Amino acid sequence: MPEDSTAPLGTTVQIDNRPQVDRVAIRLIERPLRDHEYAQLVGAQPGSKVTVTVSMEPPEPPNEVIEIITTHPAIVGEQHRFLDRDLDGNAYIQNALFHKNRKTAAPLFGLDVFEAQVHAAQSLGFKYIYVRATGRFGDREDDGYFVWPLYGFNRSLSDRERAMLPERLRSARSCSCCWVGLSGGPRTVPPTMSCSI
Repeated sequence: MPEDSTAPLGTTVQIDNRPQVDRVAIRLIERPLRDHEYAQLVGAQPGSKVTVTVSMEPPEPPNEVIEIITTHPAIVGEQHRFLDRDLDGNAYIQNALFHKNRKTAAPLFGLDVFEAQVHAAQSLGFKYIYVRATGRFGDREDDGYFVWPLYGFNRSLSDRERAMLPERLRSARSCSCCWVGLSGGPRTVPPTMSCSI
């Protein structure tokens, strides 16, 4: 039986420089990951192409992390995910880029991706998923700024961030309090949220 037999139907997984990827995986979760586990950790749906590589991320000095890039007809461009450990030694996933193709994606495609990702992350010992969101809130293409808090992502807002909010929301203390009250018009948003799993 092929190693990736439990990956979603029609999903291909390509590992660039497997010895280097395995070495970083051992640092993260104390063992190499199998091809299908990489697909599961990004919530790959049937027909996905998953590429796994090692990249360098800050802080100083730069840190080797596993980068997983996924393409699928229901995703605009590429989906990017990073696997790393925080300063306390907790393995986590950073969700850095995901834009659903509104013309080809099923209505719950994003939720299906996230649900599959959470199940895999829990079973493999990852402690949380971190979202790095950038852009302008209120843009129709950036509805994730509304969706992510509904999935449980949240964090406290600094005084500086609260000062950038519309007057009616400046008393909000967290991202989720803020998103529920916002409607219309682009606004700068706090850039990061995390969710324990």
